[in-house]
Amino acid sequence: MSDAPLKINLSDEELASEGRSFDPLPTGNYICNITDIELRESKSEKNPGAPYWAVEMTVQEGPHIDRKIWANVMLWAGAAFSLVQLLKATNMLNVDDKNNVIVPSADDLVGKQVLAVVKKQRDKYAEERDGDGTPQFKNEVKGFKNPSEAKVAVGAKSGAGSLLP
Repeated sequence: MSDAPLKINLSDEELASEGRSFDPLPTGNYICNITDIELRESKSEKNPGAPYWAVEMTVQEGPHIDRKIWANVMLWAGAAFSLVQLLKATNMLNVDDKNNVIVPSADDLVGKQVLAVVKKQRDKYAEERDGDGTPQFKNEVKGFKNPSEAKVAVGAKSGAGSLLP
């Protein structure tokens, strides 16, 4: 290898890049695109090996545009509330005459838009893990709605707190 300095021709967008915050988003409703879904197996004692989707979403508007939100969507009877909400939100709920939900491919959901109902809450696991007494917070997706249910409040800024279900 040469001792010459490495040169990289950067775009204006790359040069304008700033550090990003990983602080939890404020409680609110966020218009998001589903950007990735990974099929995983539960490691819980109660439901070992049960399938679920780890869903990644990207905020599409407001002051938190391009921020990521994650949710777990359980794929078994008795825990399928978030699955039903997600499928309703994307207009993909398909139920047969015996109340069996026909689960679409995860690939069919990637790119779909949803209204994610997000709550900022204490992260007791992280607080116990770190043990220094500092309060820590995380986001939890409490539900999914169809983006058509979002209405921007009159006079409000776009983003968290301004979307009404």
